[in-house]
Amino acid sequence: MSRQTAVHALCCELSAGSFVRGSVESGEASFVESNGERFSRVCLAGRAAERSFGSSGEATLTVDDGSGQVTAVAATPHAQQCLQAVNKGELVLVIGKLREGQERFVAAEIARVLYQPEWFDLHLSRVRLRQAAVSKVKSVA
Repeated sequence: MSRQTAVHALCCELSAGSFVRGSVESGEASFVESNGERFSRVCLAGRAAERSFGSSGEATLTVDDGSGQVTAVAATPHAQQCLQAVNKGELVLVIGKLREGQERFVAAEIARVLYQPEWFDLHLSRVRLRQAAVSKVKSVA
């Protein structure tokens, strides 16, 4: 089984789509289907709106990119350290797999503070390029 590439996405795309659970037997990952696209592993960028730490040490971070909010939950000890280093209001980049429990969230594998706002602008440009390519494919089909 190959590792899926992280797709640059907006929080609203992940919240609006329908969640489809993957199957261990078939090797298919869980994904969100939104506007004809499937998102399994995503790259999000935005402001750290809220962060919390559970009693057993699990770290969560709410990412707000201006289109909506998505919660990121640390999936690994390394990601937990990364999420703990983020302060409220900082620009962050989070990469992880989509999951759904009581709510939809990203199981964060990587989280980094974006010290230069240009990185957020680059993320938005990549999202727009992906959306334009999908629109072009839909119009041809």
